[in-house]
Amino acid sequence: RWRLRSAAELQRVIGQHGITPRTTVIVYSHQLIAAARVWWILKYAGVHDVRLLDGGFKSWRSLGYPGETAILRPVPVAFDAIVNSNLLATTGHVRSQLHNQQTVLADARSLAEFQGKKSGYRHLECRGRIPTAVAIGNADDGSPLYQQVDGRLRHPDEIRKLWIAQGVVTDQSPPSFDRELIFYCGGGWRSSLAFYYAWLLGYQQIRNYSDGWSGWSTDFSPDPDAAGATPGWKQTRTDNPIVAEAK
Repeated sequence: RWRLRSAAELQRVIGQHGITPRTTVIVYSHQLIAAARVWWILKYAGVHDVRLLDGGFKSWRSLGYPGETAILRPVPVAFDAIVNSNLLATTGHVRSQLHNQQTVLADARSLAEFQGKKSGYRHLECRGRIPTAVAIGNADDGSPLYQQVDGRLRHPDEIRKLWIAQGVVTDQSPPSFDRELIFYCGGGWRSSLAFYYAWLLGYQQIRNYSDGWSGWSTDFSPDPDAAGATPGWKQTRTDNPIVAEAK
């Protein structure tokens, strides 16, 4: 269901990996959106210094740096931190901001998903978008908008120019920009990358709607008779308003 675990669960798992709130953590993956997702979760959970390795392991090795195959066994620690709840947009928060002119709801999915031509996920039946959302382009790994062909990040200024052209932000300097930016996708991965760029650019009021289109559109409940995309789980449309799927 691609839903964010509770803060307590996240902090317990982070502590099991030997990470404290003051540990410097460098995140990398073969998928940029996966690394961005982990980066955002760690920031949300209360880790102060989290960094993303640009280009991931492939870039690291291409520069001649060593690798290893040994599996490290971190010593578990107690993780005690205040959750950065201001980085997360809940469904309730998104609903409350739908018609707020000082809030921009930025959709980081593909155009086909935004237009309701497909859900974007094999496990999700409902199609459409959240009302008032602005399409900011697909932030997925296969899209060239938010990363270079070698998997490295684009320069943040390129993303800012893109968002200005889309009407998401103005040409004001980020610290002077007084609107809230809420990023969403299907389940929090692509929106984490968009959030990361906004953070790099210095925007102050930014949130990730982690549950995304899945959380907005669909409730999942156990049902042994359910078939379709999620056998054993019944999908029911929520009462949240949506822009209906394309015919």
